[in-house]
Amino acid sequence: MTKKRILILGAGTYQTRLIQYASSAGYEVHVASIPGPYPGIEIADNFHSVDTTDSEGILQLAIELQIDGILTTGSDVCVPSIGHVVDKLGLPGTGYKASLRSMDKRKMKQSFHDHAVPSPLFEVVTSKEEAASAATRIGFPCAIKAPDSSGSRGVSKANDESMVMAAVDDAFEVSRCGEIVIESWIEGEEFGAQAIVVGSELRCLMLHSDTVTDPPRRIPIGHGSPHPKENELIGPTTNAVEAAVKALGIKDAICNVDLILTDKGPMILEIGARMGGTCIPEVCGTWWDVNLYGIALDLATGTEPQIPDAPMGEPCAAHLLWSEKNGIFRGHSELDEHLQWAIDIKEGAQIYKFTSGNLRIGDVIVTANTVEEAEERVNYAASTFRGELNVE
Repeated sequence: MTKKRILILGAGTYQTRLIQYASSAGYEVHVASIPGPYPGIEIADNFHSVDTTDSEGILQLAIELQIDGILTTGSDVCVPSIGHVVDKLGLPGTGYKASLRSMDKRKMKQSFHDHAVPSPLFEVVTSKEEAASAATRIGFPCAIKAPDSSGSRGVSKANDESMVMAAVDDAFEVSRCGEIVIESWIEGEEFGAQAIVVGSELRCLMLHSDTVTDPPRRIPIGHGSPHPKENELIGPTTNAVEAAVKALGIKDAICNVDLILTDKGPMILEIGARMGGTCIPEVCGTWWDVNLYGIALDLATGTEPQIPDAPMGEPCAAHLLWSEKNGIFRGHSELDEHLQWAIDIKEGAQIYKFTSGNLRIGDVIVTANTVEEAEERVNYAASTFRGELNVE
């Protein structure tokens, strides 16, 4: 039997587990990335040095390889390249225009506005002067975002006028398009979901809780599933996500959805036409007793995915591991063997104070009888790890 040939874009930490699963599941796996110290390059059976944001370069590689499917996880920047290949080669997945809408926060929020998807007010600006005026019109506090970044880079909260310029500088620094988004800051509990879209139909919605860092930067650092308010949230959240999927035109993908619970119900902050990072596939997959990497590969290759009607697994929680200071990594204390640990770096490596998601040094995953117990245990494990980390 001929192996299905899959092209995975990106070789970073969050693509590594997808690469590993695809290889173990019998796919012929090809990985495209720019060269660098990326862990996925080391484990890739077939590595191709192509910039994942180069849509034409990725298309030519896909044609040369005669691939059966293309996908990524944990990153938005290469999603338009996937859409370009999907359109040109007639592969399953979300096409270029919809992919661009899901990656570019300007286009996404305009689509939400046009289709009455519950989401915050926003303005797009091209200069610091415009940003200051827009922030005043939107009102404080407000969120200031780079529209085409991922991993929470270039996203800050401004409580008043004195905080605007620093947040604007941060957003413009990582904005590729030269524009940024000023958005109303919505108070409420942040949570998320993985939306399995088969064809154009929302087939399954997996809710999870979020743990984020304190403002001004809200960086996701942990997740738990099921969500403690699952029964209350699932109905209205499903309605909001169905509207967002339709507004963007997403097809055949597992989508990463960021939401916030307001006094008027769930509101969608963002939705990406790719699976989430930060251990979300592991957390949701453990609760539902499915492998989300396998479902993502099924969707990318036109195979009907097997999705349970209801969760059948164990409550699960995960937390990132990081350092609170710059230095050289000199090891850590003995790890609890009953937990699932992943350490990304080797002893002697340079590490940096945690200010963005890509500065993680690992993660820890816990299962328990309840999600509350899992979150308590994983938070304690991550806190203990930080406190006993040996950094010189």
